[in-house]
Amino acid sequence: LCSIFRSKYFFCCDFFFNDTATTEIYTLSLHDALPIWEDWGAVEINLDGTATVFSAGVSHGHSHETTFPQLVSAILKLPMERISFIQGDTDSIPRSGGTMGSRSLQIAGSAILGAGEKVLHKARTVFAFHVEAAIDDVVQFEDGRIGVAGVPTSAMTLAEIAAVASEPSNLP
Repeated sequence: LCSIFRSKYFFCCDFFFNDTATTEIYTLSLHDALPIWEDWGAVEINLDGTATVFSAGVSHGHSHETTFPQLVSAILKLPMERISFIQGDTDSIPRSGGTMGSRSLQIAGSAILGAGEKVLHKARTVFAFHVEAAIDDVVQFEDGRIGVAGVPTSAMTLAEIAAVASEPSNLP
C-alpha cells in the first residue's frame, strides 16, 4: 500500500525534580534528556483508508498492539480492524528510548498520539484546499469523515482524501 500521509512525532518529557534536601531544582530537557524519556511514533493513512501505526517500542506483555492502535482509532475515528500496528521495525523506525516499566504508554503513546493528531490536521488541510474552504470551517464528523461544518454532504473519507492527496497538484 502506498502511504499518503505519514506523520512522525518525537516526544520528550520535560521533568522538574525538586531535591528537598538542597532545595535545588533540576531540569531534564530536550538537550540533556536521558533516552528513557524520549520516543518516536508514526501514523500513516494508506490509499485504501486504513492506517498504519509505527512504534519503536516492542511489547513484552505491555499490550502495545492494542493500546497504541486504540489511541489512533479514537483520534481518526477508524475501526480497530482498519488499523495495523508495526513495532520495533528498525527499517521504518529511527529511534527509541526502549520498552521498560510503565513508560510505554506515557512516552511512546504520547508520540503516537501526537502523530495521529498531525495526520488528522493534514487530512483537514488537504480537504480544505481541495474544496476551497477555510481550515477553521473543516471538521471531523462522528463517523470519521472530514467535511465543512454544518454541511455533512461535503464530507470525504480518509480514503477519498488520500486519493486526492496522491496527486501533488491537489496539495496546498
